[in-house]
Amino acid sequence: MEEMSLHVGSLSAKTASGGQAPRDLRAWIDAVERIGQLTRIREEVSRNEEMGAITYMAHQEINAPTLLFEKIKESPPGYRALWNPIGSSVDRFAVAIGEPPGLGVMELVRRCKSKFSLSIPPVIVDGLGQPANENHLRDDKVDIRDFPAARHWARDGGEYIGTCDAIITRDPDGTFPKTVSELDFAGGLMGRPVELVKGEVTSLVYPARAEIVAEGIIPPDSQKLEGPFGEFTGYYGRPEDLAFLVHVKAVHHRDNPILTHALMADYPANENSTLFSVARSARIWNDLDRLGVPGIRGVYSHPAAAGGWGMTVVSLEQRYAGHAAQALALAAQCPGGAYYAKWIIAVDEDVDPSNMNQVIWAMSTRCNPVEDIDILRNTWSTWLDPTQNPPDERPYGSKALINACMEHRYIKQFSKRTKIRRSVYENVAARWAQLGFTGQPPHLWALED
Repeated sequence: MEEMSLHVGSLSAKTASGGQAPRDLRAWIDAVERIGQLTRIREEVSRNEEMGAITYMAHQEINAPTLLFEKIKESPPGYRALWNPIGSSVDRFAVAIGEPPGLGVMELVRRCKSKFSLSIPPVIVDGLGQPANENHLRDDKVDIRDFPAARHWARDGGEYIGTCDAIITRDPDGTFPKTVSELDFAGGLMGRPVELVKGEVTSLVYPARAEIVAEGIIPPDSQKLEGPFGEFTGYYGRPEDLAFLVHVKAVHHRDNPILTHALMADYPANENSTLFSVARSARIWNDLDRLGVPGIRGVYSHPAAAGGWGMTVVSLEQRYAGHAAQALALAAQCPGGAYYAKWIIAVDEDVDPSNMNQVIWAMSTRCNPVEDIDILRNTWSTWLDPTQNPPDERPYGSKALINACMEHRYIKQFSKRTKIRRSVYENVAARWAQLGFTGQPPHLWALED
């Protein structure tokens, strides 16, 4: 028997640099509303496909705001639903981890990379009076159908409650410690311990400021057919299959609870896009550092590539023969980058890996396809890859390694690219607002010294 605790919408935090991050989901909502990144939907809507349709339509543009549905037909008054908390917004991700809005993508990846090296264990606090324990349902009173779980897409098998949640599990008969705790990892990312309270019907703990918590058990061999469900690739995943069946024993929730939803869709409507893109990029970069690969200037898993899973771009300063090929192979197969990614691209240090216009330019002017593309076969893929048929073949995939760097053996005589002189750039950047432009001047990776 395995115990399970599901909690939704729990953020806590203070960053290592001293910046104050939202303590929980509601503080985060207030913060993103102040920067104009929240839209409240006060009209009554249905959770049966309608919320999903509104979210998809509203998120056809980059940086579309998160949506808070405040009146849902099939749920009690006051029960709310938050869709695509991060979405394609770099600013909302930054706010969630205690960083300021307005950062460039690569700067946010750098800061995330630094936070990933921290580890702060959680703390247990008294559950009495904690927000997550404002309401309790036990035994025959348990009914999770009141919460506004939604049918996202027309062909979905039903309403899905756990699309933007966290799950804590433990085998009650195993007391073997794990080498890495995700709660330690979360504390390090947020810069302070995650506050936990003890469960009432299981031996598990859950965040003290979570919106909704469901405690339950999974008996041995407890499974039931589930699916289909529209996935992060923008397609339906594997055919209907068995999934673990949780017997919910207790539910705890805040007053006027908020159920968080992640819309799995094609980019940019995919909730996973920026979240996984930044986090995956930072993890791959850390992996390359641990492996001892020098000269890495940036890593980016582009969100348009199935939420960041399908493509990785590595920018590096070439220091020796085979350096670019080494970076490609390791980025393709390191723990943070091995899953699914089909396209691994190396570019020189003068190319911003998060700027796909620059990446495509490098591929067009520095890559000779007959010499600079290699294929890895029988690599780790996903059951959700629609290109692999029949579905039984899907766990095994392939990867294209594309060297879009200047050819190292001729790098000194490689054609010189056009650049702006550094002194001219600095002069123009200092006068950007006076020249009539809004916002910050663009950061250029290539300047003439």
